[in-house]
Amino acid sequence: MYSSDEIIESIEVNISDSFCHFTKAKGTSGNGEAKLFIKGFQRLHEIKTFFSNFRYDNEYVYLRENLINYLNDASYEYLNQSIIMNDISGYENNILEKYKPFLNYVRSCDNKIQITKKNFEIKTQKQGHYLRPKDLPARCDCGSKGITSHPWNLMRDIALPKISKVQIIKVRHFGSSNYTFYFLLFLDHDVQKVSYHNSQILIDKILSEIKLKYVGLKRQRMIEARTGQGYFRDQIFKRTNICLVTGIKNAKLLEAAHIKPWSRSEDIEKIDGYNGILLTSNCHKLFDIGFITFDDNGKLLKSNILKENEYNKLFKEDNNVNKDPISNEKSKTYLEWHRKWVFEKFNNYEF
Repeated sequence: MYSSDEIIESIEVNISDSFCHFTKAKGTSGNGEAKLFIKGFQRLHEIKTFFSNFRYDNEYVYLRENLINYLNDASYEYLNQSIIMNDISGYENNILEKYKPFLNYVRSCDNKIQITKKNFEIKTQKQGHYLRPKDLPARCDCGSKGITSHPWNLMRDIALPKISKVQIIKVRHFGSSNYTFYFLLFLDHDVQKVSYHNSQILIDKILSEIKLKYVGLKRQRMIEARTGQGYFRDQIFKRTNICLVTGIKNAKLLEAAHIKPWSRSEDIEKIDGYNGILLTSNCHKLFDIGFITFDDNGKLLKSNILKENEYNKLFKEDNNVNKDPISNEKSKTYLEWHRKWVFEKFNNYEF
């Protein structure tokens, strides 16, 4: 597992007989369940933690390249239908008939295939905890080509039971709190006669590309954030567009100021928009050296070191400014740090 700000962790889940729809094995009861049972977690809250409590802005996707590689790897089994595992005696359907339609369908898909638009539900049965999309119809909706219309059922149609796994890779976007979960199919490493080489290479490639993209994006955003530009500045402007002291709204006159100083911040804090406020140049300088700060309600606190006449010459505070930019706990935490380690370091002041 990589560090939390490097974004990556993953789990592997076996594809069971009951999960598969078209490729289900003989003797499997029912018509295939849409429930993906997640093993290896003792408690429900552990699964919820991995999936970030199923935040509304989570994204769940397949990758077309992965599905194509999986079908290429599984072609031997589709053609021979030998069912390698000893406890399975064959398939209920002639899976070879659907191999080309499945492959052509996947090739026609977008590079990223969104699995669900309404998140997942997690429930518990005797067999364990399972995932199921909230927007999945109660009955399996198959098209004329035998390809299910809901993306979740696409995996259930093409995956071969017992010899397949899905790797769920969790990626947190740098500088953001939302996650993308990649559902990648591959063949079990213990399966003989079937090549899983391509799929495993793709998984390694995806992990490598994610890290490279992360490093490049991180470097770019760090440079921009150091000068108060780019991503960091944009994140602040999503919350406010006004100098917290003077009330000036002209964007050309506003600077993105770090609340917790750049030199004392962790990497993720350096580009965190909640660690920033908008100030004019004079106010920014006074804030950085600890001559002014703000309480949690946005009230200006002035240093005793700064004389009143000096303060008045530097700028005039606009008392009509809405002094409530601190509506979230993260910014309040950063401001508390600033008051303690920057402002109080030089001053004795009264609230």
